[in-house]
Amino acid sequence: MSIPFSISKEDAGGDVVLVRVAGELDELTCDDLVGTVENALHPQPTEIIIDLDLVTFMGAQGIRALLVSREAAMRHGSVYRVINAHHAVLRVLEITDLVAVLNVTQEPTADRRAPSGPRPGIV
Repeated sequence: MSIPFSISKEDAGGDVVLVRVAGELDELTCDDLVGTVENALHPQPTEIIIDLDLVTFMGAQGIRALLVSREAAMRHGSVYRVINAHHAVLRVLEITDLVAVLNVTQEPTADRRAPSGPRPGIV
């Protein structure tokens, strides 16, 4: 069973924004990630966390989206990190030597359901 693409942004407490992504992060969905992160930077959070726990595939454009959104966060003085990349997604980040660059870690996720919102895509 494939997970439909969805993305959500939530306040994780303090000045931290959590962006949860589910489904495939590829050329059709990468701009949604960049747009969500850019939107989350106003007002300026101290940290942006990208949760990839439910991402089932990440192509080259998904990598680009992570790097572009990291650059936007850094320009605004926000810490940027990626959590819970698994299996093929983590392997892509390892092969491209981006685990350290993107501050990839594994962390417990309270709710492992796909992000919900008014429609698949951006919330």
